[in-house]
Amino acid sequence: LFRPEENFKRLNLSCERLCIPQLDEKYLLEGLLELINPVLLKGRGKQIGEEGCLSVPGYFAPVERYKTIFVEGLDRDGHPVQVKAKDFMAVALQHEMDHLDGILFIDKAKKEKEKDKE
Repeated sequence: LFRPEENFKRLNLSCERLCIPQLDEKYLLEGLLELINPVLLKGRGKQIGEEGCLSVPGYFAPVERYKTIFVEGLDRDGHPVQVKAKDFMAVALQHEMDHLDGILFIDKAKKEKEKDKE
């Protein structure tokens, strides 16, 4: 089991947020992507897609996300990492980063449904 806090204590860094998207190999950028304390720098374009989550079994809803994103964070050794993700990988990263902020896709879907009412 990966324990980033051990490396970060040794390096005198803080590991507050950890994002490791679990995707089929065909969606990975270059192997396993680990982002510690990830931050969304910029997003481009919009797309609406059906999302689901193991946190809310059996429920799927349309969610608006950026089509391309630029994210920065740290790797397990505390080195800065920048990632450009597109399409499905961009959606997965945004979804997982939302979890770090206590947001579920249904929170975003609700806003999408409210937009439809206008």
